[in-house]
Amino acid sequence: MIITTPLIQSGDSSMRIQNLFQDQQDLIQPNPYPQYEIPDSGTTTRDLTAQPHVEHLLSEHILDIYIQDKLTIRLTCTAVNLPELVLGRLLSEGIIRSAEDVDLLYICQTGHRARVFLNHMKHPESASSGAFNESEESFVELTPTCCTGTRVLNQDFVQDLPFAKVRLTDWDLKFIQDCDHFLKTDFPLHNISGSTHAAGLFHKRKWYCMYEDIGRHNAIDKAIGRALIDGLDLSRCALYTTGRMPVDVIQKVIRSGIPLIAGKETPTAESLQLAVSCDLTVIGKIRNGHYTLYSGRPPVTEVLPDHLRTDF
Repeated sequence: MIITTPLIQSGDSSMRIQNLFQDQQDLIQPNPYPQYEIPDSGTTTRDLTAQPHVEHLLSEHILDIYIQDKLTIRLTCTAVNLPELVLGRLLSEGIIRSAEDVDLLYICQTGHRARVFLNHMKHPESASSGAFNESEESFVELTPTCCTGTRVLNQDFVQDLPFAKVRLTDWDLKFIQDCDHFLKTDFPLHNISGSTHAAGLFHKRKWYCMYEDIGRHNAIDKAIGRALIDGLDLSRCALYTTGRMPVDVIQKVIRSGIPLIAGKETPTAESLQLAVSCDLTVIGKIRNGHYTLYSGRPPVTEVLPDHLRTDF
């Protein structure tokens, strides 16, 4: 796979990287968190004079994803880590099964368009030129930022496969402590704007990666995409999300082959039914050492040393 965008390091020798831009600021326009003057900030407990001040507000970035030069997905996101977002979305929506299905990923300099060419239909010459056929573009409905109805705009490239069972996994109570530590992580975008969700992959007894986005689905996709770029075995990972766990989130995790999802929120009745049918471990309400196990095996009674562990 060729990724034509900056700042991507790959652990997969089959993936060639072409750096087109000097730094991330060349790719990201506009500023993901511009400043705005706010007219008032106060409290209901006492009478205060209006206090104008300046705040950073998160920008909603529109990204169009073209597959084989056909507009397939339009989504709202935070304009950082776009290659990870695109690859993770392709896997979690059932468009690809692995990074090997992707021949080329190109992201334009403004970060508003991504072009993907799958291996069974290659057109790398047109992608490298950066040209788009505007006459083929039609009106599409915008995918909401953070809702339970996240969807692909057309089904031409979706592989309509049944959900497969994931690997039933073991976990220990040390993992709950690690999840508590995740929530205490210093997330820069959230610290500035207070408007992001976060997701991370847990691998080999530590947090392998952590990502932020205005949408919880996007944050999950960015973490999954990072694993694809690095050639990481997702069946040996656990996923943590700060958002709710409805059906479409559970579907993403199952399609990616991740055996465990954890978070501070809860699943729905329907998402739990799907998780149970696919052997997915679901742990919610993780706060200050407390948790609720919704599906999967109970925790092992001892923390195994690294050389004896067979799970994440």
